[in-house]
Amino acid sequence: MLKDVQSVRVEVLCDSSFVENEVDIKITIKTPFYTMEAYDSCDKDDVADFAYEHLKDIVVRPQINETGNLMNFLFNKVVSMGSCGMFYYPYLQFVDDCWKKKDINKFKQDFDNYHLNGVIEYDFDDHSGDTIVCYGDFIKHFVCVEFQEELPF
Repeated sequence: MLKDVQSVRVEVLCDSSFVENEVDIKITIKTPFYTMEAYDSCDKDDVADFAYEHLKDIVVRPQINETGNLMNFLFNKVVSMGSCGMFYYPYLQFVDDCWKKKDINKFKQDFDNYHLNGVIEYDFDDHSGDTIVCYGDFIKHFVCVEFQEELPF
């Protein structure tokens, strides 16, 4: 997989909310077959070399594309917000979005399979607060893979 890498680009998103002199970054890896996006954080002085030094660790992260609809929704929501912090999913909004029982069950299964304890908190029985809270490290546990529509062969 690594031999097919055509380019690696690192984009600084913002200063880290948690560690001084650290920045949150987006890493884009292109091959002839797919484009992979990953999110991480590193020291400000290490941005240029971070992706190459950690490439093997990045490409083996689980793909968010392989999770259920709710986990995918949360990932995309956090990414689209452009913030480096937490995402709160209030109960009333969760209910308005009409998630089905199979989506909730798949979310619980994904939560356990990908060891997201401490990265996501959820309580589907508390009707007064936030149903799901995603911490800043949530998106750093996955990669988003988009396969090329036209393959080079």
